[in-house]
Amino acid sequence: MAEYSVSYLLNLINAQVKLLENINICLSKAEALAQMTLSDDFLDYSNVSIYNFLWALSDIIEQAKRLNEKSLNALLKRRPCPDLKIVK
Repeated sequence: MAEYSVSYLLNLINAQVKLLENINICLSKAEALAQMTLSDDFLDYSNVSIYNFLWALSDIIEQAKRLNEKSLNALLKRRPCPDLKIVK
């Protein structure tokens, strides 16, 4: 039978909150960049600038994906057994 203390569960929650905050930062950056691409003058930039812009957007999305995978892996690794008993 798995036993989890309140401090263990609190640490798990805090770690997940931190990961979700970082994912949210990445998504906010990606959203801002995506909205810039929808502007009327975006295509007026040089090809190099557009390439670098999209490269940065791709990096941000990749970082968010890695953070999300890390979060899911952490949760799955710590997934409690069906007969979870919480100890105070």
